[in-house]
Amino acid sequence: MRLKTMLKNSHKYQFIILELLILFTIIYSTSLHLIYDKSETRITTRYYWQKLPANYMPKKFFDDIGKFHQYKEQLKVSSKEWTLFSGDSRFYLAQTIEQSSGKPPYKYRILPTSIAKLIKHILNTSYYKAYLILNIILLTAIVLIFRDYLLKLGFNHVTTLFGNILFVTMVTTTNTLILPMLEIFSFFWMILIMISIQRENVLLFIFSSVLGVMTKEILLVASFLWIFHNLSLRNLFSSMNFKTLIIASIPGITFVLLRYFLGGGLAEVNYGYNLLEGEFPKGYLNHFLSWNGFIDTLIAFFCAFSFVWAGLLNINKSRFLAKSSLAIPVIMTVIILLSGQKTRTLGIIYPIIIPLFLFYIDSYIRNVANSNSKEKLITGVNSHE
Repeated sequence: MRLKTMLKNSHKYQFIILELLILFTIIYSTSLHLIYDKSETRITTRYYWQKLPANYMPKKFFDDIGKFHQYKEQLKVSSKEWTLFSGDSRFYLAQTIEQSSGKPPYKYRILPTSIAKLIKHILNTSYYKAYLILNIILLTAIVLIFRDYLLKLGFNHVTTLFGNILFVTMVTTTNTLILPMLEIFSFFWMILIMISIQRENVLLFIFSSVLGVMTKEILLVASFLWIFHNLSLRNLFSSMNFKTLIIASIPGITFVLLRYFLGGGLAEVNYGYNLLEGEFPKGYLNHFLSWNGFIDTLIAFFCAFSFVWAGLLNINKSRFLAKSSLAIPVIMTVIILLSGQKTRTLGIIYPIIIPLFLFYIDSYIRNVANSNSKEKLITGVNSHE
């Protein structure tokens, strides 16, 4: 009986295998091939070692620039593998080698660094290769989960393939896949968070959002997503709303507990700034409020999804995605205030933006199919005449 069922569904498995082959061909051509020759890329060179310019973070944007430079002090860890990289990848690799070398906010992102270290020791490989293996495994999982998520939204198998192509060619995906970075890990938890909300699975939401915050604090957006989907404005003081708020508070509680147990301020954000003590990294906001900074931010936001942003015009075609889209301005505001990597960080909303764009593709496929059906009908009538 099982064999008969498997044979009956064999075409579905064939399509999944075909889809994976297409996607990994694209992944190889856009990022994985760079493992063998870093010199031929303009995408990732800024993550490999280089001397940062003197005006990397202009003093006019940071009144307390001393605190920023103190954070950037020389790392001291036993292995020198981390010296091959610059930027965030440098800090993640150093922290993976020695947890004590972590600085805020990196030191609170303990889950990926711990798993990468475990893989390194199990496979007896380098720290860098451990990250590479982890990223490839997670990317494969994301592709399969994202496919199921899109099917649940009502798209057909062909449209879901286009959706995954848009995901694997996203600038954040191609930019960070082969590096010791946390974006692929964050994308994994984000799609699980969206699946949990889509299927109203409380346990999956708690699991994915807690581990998500242990990966990157931007996944605190899970709390807003849960509220936007489950809070009833008609019965504000109902027991259901109380339950919704309790569940939504769990990612925030995780955020606070991480800082408490790892010796930081309970509301500590970038570079050791503690919001509860009236501290705030004003540099990012000051930069945004300048004309050049405003234009830079618009360009950075656009680059996250390019013309796929046009999908927002389809927001009325899915109630689920419309509610989810309420989180976009929240994330953008957080990025403007607290992030120096706007394009990379904004990629986290791919389960919202990409499906909205797929409505164009889905509509086109349906129109072509209807047109072909009409032509066959007309041809058939004429042949009978």
